[in-house]
Amino acid sequence: MFLGIGKTLIITDLDNRIVAHTWNGYVEIEGKKCQLTNFNWKLKKLGLERMARRNYSMADLKQIQCAISKCYTGVYNSSYIKTSNVIVFDTTKCLISEDIDGRRPYYFLEYVGEDVFNTGGHFYRDILNKNAIAYFDQNGYFIYEDLTKMVNEELYNNTGECVYFEPFSIDSHYFASGESYFSSLDSFLMNRGYSELVLGEYTTSYNIMNICRELTESFLAEIISDKDSLLAL
Repeated sequence: MFLGIGKTLIITDLDNRIVAHTWNGYVEIEGKKCQLTNFNWKLKKLGLERMARRNYSMADLKQIQCAISKCYTGVYNSSYIKTSNVIVFDTTKCLISEDIDGRRPYYFLEYVGEDVFNTGGHFYRDILNKNAIAYFDQNGYFIYEDLTKMVNEELYNNTGECVYFEPFSIDSHYFASGESYFSSLDSFLMNRGYSELVLGEYTTSYNIMNICRELTESFLAEIISDKDSLLAL
Protein backbone atom coordinates (compact mmCIF):
# COMPACT_ATOMS: atom_id res chain seq x y z
CA MET A 1 0.00 0.00 0.00
CA PHE A 2 1.50 3.32 -1.08
CA LEU A 3 0.95 5.26 2.13
CA GLY A 4 2.18 2.39 4.31
CA ILE A 5 -0.44 2.98 7.01
CA GLY A 6 -0.77 0.18 9.55
CA LYS A 7 0.04 -3.49 9.04
CA THR A 8 -1.49 -5.71 6.35
CA LEU A 9 -1.94 -9.41 7.05
CA ILE A 10 -2.87 -11.85 4.28
CA ILE A 11 -4.60 -15.12 5.16
CA THR A 12 -4.46 -18.04 2.73
CA ASP A 13 -5.86 -21.55 2.46
CA LEU A 14 -3.79 -24.70 1.88
CA ASP A 15 -3.86 -24.09 -1.88
CA ASN A 16 -2.09 -20.74 -1.47
CA ARG A 17 -5.20 -18.71 -2.30
CA ILE A 18 -6.02 -15.50 -0.42
CA VAL A 19 -9.21 -15.93 1.59
CA ALA A 20 -9.04 -12.80 3.76
CA HIS A 21 -6.90 -9.78 4.61
CA THR A 22 -6.76 -7.29 7.44
CA TRP A 23 -5.99 -3.99 5.73
CA ASN A 24 -8.51 -1.38 6.90
CA GLY A 25 -10.24 -4.02 9.03
CA TYR A 26 -10.79 -7.74 8.53
CA VAL A 27 -12.14 -8.50 5.03
CA GLU A 28 -13.13 -12.00 3.95
CA ILE A 29 -13.01 -12.64 0.22
CA GLU A 30 -16.21 -14.15 -1.10
CA GLY A 31 -16.57 -16.37 -4.16
CA LYS A 32 -13.50 -16.82 -6.34
CA LYS A 33 -10.30 -16.74 -4.30
CA CYS A 34 -7.14 -14.90 -5.34
CA GLN A 35 -4.18 -17.12 -6.22
CA LEU A 36 -0.82 -15.99 -4.86
CA THR A 37 2.09 -15.93 -7.31
CA ASN A 38 5.80 -15.37 -6.88
CA PHE A 39 6.43 -11.63 -6.82
CA ASN A 40 9.57 -11.64 -8.96
CA TRP A 41 7.87 -13.98 -11.48
CA LYS A 42 5.01 -11.48 -11.74
CA LEU A 43 7.42 -8.63 -12.34
CA LYS A 44 9.04 -10.62 -15.15
CA LYS A 45 5.64 -11.32 -16.77
CA LEU A 46 4.96 -7.58 -16.76
CA GLY A 47 8.36 -6.77 -18.26
CA LEU A 48 9.59 -5.27 -14.99
CA GLU A 49 12.30 -7.80 -14.17
CA ARG A 50 14.84 -4.95 -13.86
CA MET A 51 13.02 -3.97 -10.67
CA ALA A 52 13.30 -7.41 -9.05
CA ARG A 53 15.36 -7.58 -5.86
CA ARG A 54 16.27 -10.19 -3.27
CA ASN A 55 15.16 -7.74 -0.57
CA TYR A 56 12.84 -4.77 -1.07
CA SER A 57 12.93 -1.40 0.66
CA MET A 58 9.77 0.70 1.03
CA ALA A 59 11.11 2.95 -1.72
CA ASP A 60 11.49 -0.08 -4.04
CA LEU A 61 7.90 -1.16 -3.38
CA LYS A 62 6.49 2.31 -3.99
CA GLN A 63 8.25 2.56 -7.33
CA ILE A 64 7.09 -0.95 -8.27
CA GLN A 65 3.50 -0.10 -7.31
CA CYS A 66 3.64 2.87 -9.66
CA ALA A 67 5.25 0.81 -12.45
CA ILE A 68 2.65 -1.99 -12.17
CA SER A 69 -0.17 0.58 -12.28
CA LYS A 70 1.40 2.06 -15.40
CA CYS A 71 1.45 -1.39 -17.05
CA TYR A 72 -2.20 -2.11 -16.28
CA THR A 73 -3.44 1.33 -17.33
CA GLY A 74 -1.57 1.16 -20.64
CA VAL A 75 0.66 4.20 -20.08
CA TYR A 76 4.09 3.92 -21.69
CA ASN A 77 7.19 6.09 -21.56
CA SER A 78 7.76 8.26 -24.58
CA SER A 79 10.31 10.87 -25.60
CA TYR A 80 7.36 13.21 -26.16
CA ILE A 81 5.15 14.43 -23.33
CA LYS A 82 1.53 15.44 -23.84
CA THR A 83 1.33 18.97 -22.48
CA SER A 84 -2.22 18.53 -21.19
CA ASN A 85 -0.97 15.67 -18.96
CA VAL A 86 1.45 17.96 -17.11
CA ILE A 87 0.61 19.81 -13.90
CA VAL A 88 2.85 22.18 -11.96
CA PHE A 89 3.22 21.76 -8.21
CA ASP A 90 3.98 25.23 -6.83
CA THR A 91 5.60 24.95 -3.39
CA THR A 92 6.31 28.65 -2.90
CA LYS A 93 3.18 29.08 -0.74
CA CYS A 94 3.77 26.02 1.43
CA LEU A 95 3.94 26.49 5.18
CA ILE A 96 7.50 27.15 6.30
CA SER A 97 9.17 24.11 7.84
CA GLU A 98 12.75 22.90 8.25
CA ASP A 99 11.55 19.50 7.04
CA ILE A 100 11.00 20.85 3.50
CA ASP A 101 13.74 23.48 3.32
CA GLY A 102 15.40 21.52 0.51
CA ARG A 103 12.42 21.74 -1.82
CA ARG A 104 12.49 23.24 -5.28
CA PRO A 105 10.01 26.08 -5.90
CA TYR A 106 8.30 24.21 -8.77
CA TYR A 107 7.82 20.56 -9.72
CA PHE A 108 6.61 19.50 -13.15
CA LEU A 109 4.52 16.34 -12.87
CA GLU A 110 3.22 14.12 -15.67
CA TYR A 111 0.14 11.97 -15.12
CA VAL A 112 0.97 8.26 -15.00
CA GLY A 113 -2.39 6.64 -14.30
CA GLU A 114 -4.67 5.18 -11.67
CA ASP A 115 -3.37 3.17 -8.75
CA VAL A 116 -4.55 -0.38 -9.48
CA PHE A 117 -4.07 -1.31 -5.82
CA ASN A 118 -6.16 1.49 -4.27
CA THR A 119 -9.41 2.78 -5.73
CA GLY A 120 -9.31 6.52 -6.39
CA GLY A 121 -5.53 6.84 -6.17
CA HIS A 122 -3.53 8.45 -8.98
CA PHE A 123 0.20 8.47 -9.75
CA TYR A 124 2.30 11.25 -11.29
CA ARG A 125 5.99 11.25 -12.15
CA ASP A 126 8.45 14.10 -11.79
CA ILE A 127 9.59 14.79 -15.35
CA LEU A 128 13.00 15.96 -14.10
CA ASN A 129 13.61 13.26 -11.49
CA LYS A 130 12.94 9.65 -12.47
CA ASN A 131 13.33 8.51 -8.84
CA ALA A 132 10.47 10.63 -7.52
CA ILE A 133 6.79 9.69 -7.21
CA ALA A 134 3.80 11.97 -6.67
CA TYR A 135 0.46 10.57 -5.53
CA PHE A 136 -3.11 11.70 -4.86
CA ASP A 137 -5.39 9.40 -2.87
CA GLN A 138 -9.17 9.18 -3.12
CA ASN A 139 -9.60 11.88 -0.46
CA GLY A 140 -7.38 14.42 -2.23
CA TYR A 141 -4.39 13.86 0.06
CA PHE A 142 -1.17 14.54 -1.88
CA ILE A 143 2.38 13.36 -1.31
CA TYR A 144 5.56 13.91 -3.32
CA GLU A 145 8.52 11.70 -2.47
CA ASP A 146 12.02 11.88 -3.84
CA LEU A 147 13.23 8.29 -3.51
CA THR A 148 16.79 8.95 -4.71
CA LYS A 149 19.06 6.94 -2.42
CA MET A 150 21.64 8.95 -0.49
CA VAL A 151 24.34 7.72 1.88
CA ASN A 152 24.06 8.75 5.52
CA GLU A 153 27.48 10.44 5.56
CA GLU A 154 27.65 10.91 9.34
CA LEU A 155 27.04 7.21 9.96
CA TYR A 156 29.48 6.26 7.21
CA ASN A 157 32.22 8.45 8.69
CA ASN A 158 31.68 6.98 12.16
CA THR A 159 31.15 3.31 11.30
CA GLY A 160 32.18 2.80 7.66
CA GLU A 161 28.72 1.37 6.91
CA CYS A 162 26.82 2.51 3.80
CA VAL A 163 23.30 3.10 5.09
CA TYR A 164 20.91 4.68 2.60
CA PHE A 165 17.92 6.91 3.17
CA GLU A 166 15.36 8.68 0.99
CA PRO A 167 16.05 12.38 1.45
CA PHE A 168 12.86 14.30 0.79
CA SER A 169 9.09 14.25 0.91
CA ILE A 170 6.38 16.91 0.99
CA ASP A 171 2.65 16.42 1.44
CA SER A 172 -0.69 18.12 2.06
CA HIS A 173 0.18 18.84 5.69
CA TYR A 174 2.35 21.73 4.47
CA PHE A 175 -0.51 23.35 2.52
CA ALA A 176 -2.04 26.57 3.81
CA SER A 177 -5.82 26.82 3.75
CA GLY A 178 -7.25 28.60 0.71
CA GLU A 179 -4.06 28.47 -1.36
CA SER A 180 -3.79 26.81 -4.77
CA TYR A 181 -0.82 24.52 -5.32
CA PHE A 182 -1.56 22.78 -8.62
CA SER A 183 -2.29 24.10 -12.09
CA SER A 184 -1.98 23.01 -15.70
CA LEU A 185 1.34 23.81 -17.36
CA ASP A 186 -0.10 26.34 -19.81
CA SER A 187 -2.16 28.25 -17.24
CA PHE A 188 0.78 28.30 -14.83
CA LEU A 189 3.01 29.93 -17.45
CA MET A 190 0.33 32.37 -18.66
CA ASN A 191 -0.53 33.51 -15.13
CA ARG A 192 3.11 34.37 -14.47
CA GLY A 193 3.60 36.33 -17.67
CA TYR A 194 5.53 33.65 -19.52
CA SER A 195 3.21 33.33 -22.49
CA GLU A 196 6.24 32.98 -24.77
CA LEU A 197 7.04 29.69 -23.01
CA VAL A 198 3.59 28.16 -23.57
CA LEU A 199 4.09 24.91 -25.48
CA GLY A 200 2.12 23.08 -28.15
CA GLU A 201 0.26 19.79 -27.81
CA TYR A 202 3.49 17.87 -27.10
CA THR A 203 6.80 18.76 -25.51
CA THR A 204 9.98 17.06 -24.24
CA SER A 205 11.73 16.75 -20.89
CA TYR A 206 14.48 19.01 -22.28
CA ASN A 207 11.96 21.82 -22.83
CA ILE A 208 10.53 21.30 -19.34
CA MET A 209 14.05 21.45 -17.88
CA ASN A 210 14.71 24.81 -19.57
CA ILE A 211 11.36 26.19 -18.38
CA CYS A 212 12.06 25.01 -14.84
CA ARG A 213 15.50 26.63 -14.87
CA GLU A 214 14.16 29.99 -16.11
CA LEU A 215 11.27 30.07 -13.64
CA THR A 216 13.50 29.05 -10.72
CA GLU A 217 16.11 31.69 -11.56
CA SER A 218 13.36 34.31 -11.76
CA PHE A 219 11.90 33.20 -8.42
CA LEU A 220 15.31 33.31 -6.69
CA ALA A 221 16.03 36.76 -8.17
CA GLU A 222 12.76 38.03 -6.68
CA ILE A 223 13.72 36.69 -3.24
CA ILE A 224 17.13 38.38 -3.40
CA SER A 225 15.50 41.62 -4.51
CA ASP A 226 13.00 41.48 -1.64
CA LYS A 227 15.78 40.85 0.89
CA ASP A 228 17.79 43.80 -0.46
CA SER A 229 14.70 46.02 -0.15
CA LEU A 230 14.21 45.00 3.48
CA LEU A 231 17.89 45.66 4.28
CA ALA A 232 17.61 49.12 2.73
CA LEU A 233 14.70 49.90 5.08
